[in-house]
Amino acid sequence: MNDIFAPSQIANATRADRTSTGKEHFEVLDGLRGSAAILIVIFHVFNYSFGWDTPLSLMHHAYLAVDFFFGLSGFVVAYAYDDRWTHMSTLQFFRIRLIRLHPLVLVGATLGLLGYLLDPFGKAINQTSAPMLLLAYVTSLLLLPSPPVGGRQNESQALNGPAWSLMQEYLGNIAYALILRRLRAPTLGIIFGVSGLILIWVANMKGSLDGGWGYPEIWMAPLRLTVSFVMGLWLYRVQDRIRRPRIGLLVLSFLLRRLEDDY
Repeated sequence: MNDIFAPSQIANATRADRTSTGKEHFEVLDGLRGSAAILIVIFHVFNYSFGWDTPLSLMHHAYLAVDFFFGLSGFVVAYAYDDRWTHMSTLQFFRIRLIRLHPLVLVGATLGLLGYLLDPFGKAINQTSAPMLLLAYVTSLLLLPSPPVGGRQNESQALNGPAWSLMQEYLGNIAYALILRRLRAPTLGIIFGVSGLILIWVANMKGSLDGGWGYPEIWMAPLRLTVSFVMGLWLYRVQDRIRRPRIGLLVLSFLLRRLEDDY
């Protein structure tokens, strides 16, 4: 039987899945990223389309998947780049991240503009002067807070609402390159703990963690980012000291769904 397969085929079959840099590829994280994205899509489609108190309003707390994304980003960024700083400059890091992330920012801003202009259900409220709409589009292309436009006065990313979280991802990457990558695990743990306590206090006072996407509570965005992103960095730094049970994607996705639903 062994003669049927070439040695190279046997080696490839037993070799762990690797990334382009030769590191182990955590397929379960890709799966969880997809599960979280589906939860957020369901949250937006059903709750914003049918209202928040109808039988069709599903997964009221699925917005917490954004915090999961922040934590996942912290872990993945540390995993991908912590050991590369001996031969990589800060500018090179920023260039790599821009090439990886910004093309979809441009696509999202353009689709958002087209959706705003062609929305058949928003003609009455989507009234904005051409110069102001152009300014909103330019700021969306640059992933900067946009000026208010008709029908979306409170959103920090008026033409592409979900982009507020990607703007926070950029801030997390900047903080990692300039400061966080230099900090040891205990310091990251302290930052995570203190910011987490502040976030718990805010959630208790507000009654929800759904904030940061609009101007009235824009201050919540960097707080949510700090807690989850720093937690991800810290988990990567201490992972060798943690026993990790092997749990399948379906079970983890179900747990992710339940944690958000039970909040």
